[in-house]
Amino acid sequence: MDRKLHKRIIIIFNAWLLLVTLTQGEFLVNVRTEAGNIVKESISEDIAQSRVTLEYEDWDLTTVTQVVDFRASLNIFRIILYGEIELNQPTAQVLCFVTNFSRSEFIEPDAVSKLRQKNQDAIRTSENKMETRFATADLAVDIDLSDALSLHISDLCSMSKGAIYTTKMDIDKMAKDTGKDYDTLLAATRPLTTIPLPDCNKSHSSMEQCMCHYQFNIDWYPCNLRYCKGVVANKPTSYKCGIKTCSQSHSYQFPVENRMRCWWMV
Repeated sequence: MDRKLHKRIIIIFNAWLLLVTLTQGEFLVNVRTEAGNIVKESISEDIAQSRVTLEYEDWDLTTVTQVVDFRASLNIFRIILYGEIELNQPTAQVLCFVTNFSRSEFIEPDAVSKLRQKNQDAIRTSENKMETRFATADLAVDIDLSDALSLHISDLCSMSKGAIYTTKMDIDKMAKDTGKDYDTLLAATRPLTTIPLPDCNKSHSSMEQCMCHYQFNIDWYPCNLRYCKGVVANKPTSYKCGIKTCSQSHSYQFPVENRMRCWWMV
């Protein structure tokens, strides 16, 4: 396939995904990434579904989407990676990661709906860099049963071909935060191998199982509200006066059938 045609198809595909993913309101911000690139990040909210969606496309066309499901106390990350056909890599591969989150990590949908910026051309950097989240997946989510965890997994990760990863620790935290039955949540997953596997870039056979690694960043997101102090009727008071912004890296490792399912490491 012609390289220009390949990129054109990817651009059209990304535009369709963006249309499917975004909800009513949309806040656009220019973000300087940790690598020094400038990306346009969109943040949208769905108050009725208690959900926030963040999305950006990196310089290599990799598309990162984060859905924050406040009802389920879950983060759902979808990564779309585009390969080089000339190198026999897949046109596109989708990875999904499901993690527990605390309400203090992201502002509520109602607050997202009120986000505004005076200079839309400004390039933003986060105020606070959070610790990198490391996780080794020991569970895969069954997309047909995923509604038990979150109603948004099946739509967001429909093209993942079973690559929806989570951990027992995340399921346990979700059960405690939401009051849902742990065994019911666990039944929506299947265990992954716990046998030590070679890293995919050190695998000697293209057909053996190996451990894949992938890291991505959310370089700017509204993690909390900012409160200012003032005086009203001669009494000291505090009021909302903006947002605090954070960035965080996410590093995952997970077993795959063979190293061709982890071609970016090979």
